[in-house]
Amino acid sequence: MPGYEYFELEKYPAYDASKWFNPRNIKISSRQFPLLTSRSCPNRCNFCAMRFVMGDKIRFRSARHVVDEIKYIYDKYGINYFKIYDDNFAFDRQRTIEICRLIKQNKLKIYFEFPNGLMVKTLDEEVIDNLVEAGALRFWLAIESGSEFIRNKIMRKNVSEEKILEVVSLLKKRNVWVSAFFMLGMPEETEESCLDTLSLIEKLDIDNFTMPSHVNPLPCTKLFDQCVRDRLFTAEARIEDLWKGDFSYSNIGPEDFFIKPYNMEIAKLKEYDKKIKALVLQKNAAWEKHRAETTAHL
Repeated sequence: MPGYEYFELEKYPAYDASKWFNPRNIKISSRQFPLLTSRSCPNRCNFCAMRFVMGDKIRFRSARHVVDEIKYIYDKYGINYFKIYDDNFAFDRQRTIEICRLIKQNKLKIYFEFPNGLMVKTLDEEVIDNLVEAGALRFWLAIESGSEFIRNKIMRKNVSEEKILEVVSLLKKRNVWVSAFFMLGMPEETEESCLDTLSLIEKLDIDNFTMPSHVNPLPCTKLFDQCVRDRLFTAEARIEDLWKGDFSYSNIGPEDFFIKPYNMEIAKLKEYDKKIKALVLQKNAAWEKHRAETTAHL
């Protein structure tokens, strides 16, 4: 276990959590603790560089080791809100359920969330129930695209729209916060795929959508090699500046795109980007209004 006695945790940022989503009505600690319970990911999403950073093989800490660390932080520092930053936390189904069982066995009154996102296909009713009972509060789902072709044939997510809708429905019945990640701007993007993303966002009954991110070709990935081979980088995305800082914003504006799609003009892609963002804002505002009205009746 890390030598936490050498960390001055009292100097880390503290937040007023009194108005946070809190269905169990427990006092949420002012500090939230990051955890990494596994490294790397066995999947081969064409845009992801994780296995080049953390290795080709996923490695797991044991369920007991993970919960021992959570209990130590909980008992020693009074921290009861954890952010699990694994890239594929629920990949090992039995380990996931065992972590939840040990949390419940130790009677830990905690919350935890998954800011890096959970892979939808790893979730089913039993896994979701165990996670929620153990304290999972916010579920960030890595959906990425509303287009079956883009999501599965190109990105290699291998998850159907039916599975996405099923998982969201299961989560919405359990009083947790549900959010979703989407990406826009793959080389194969078309008006049809953009319309598919709009359609899926419209169908999803979730609490909060993040704004769609613009696809960023990372070195070593299949996507990056494809963009180099077919000269798909936009004029603003200079490959020679990749290592000079944050590629996302060092030489390209937040409204611009890194990649020129094969069969779609950048101007048209920007139009759909605005439409998708407008829909996201609309749905988020509707949910905020619903939450305010619900809270007012309590």
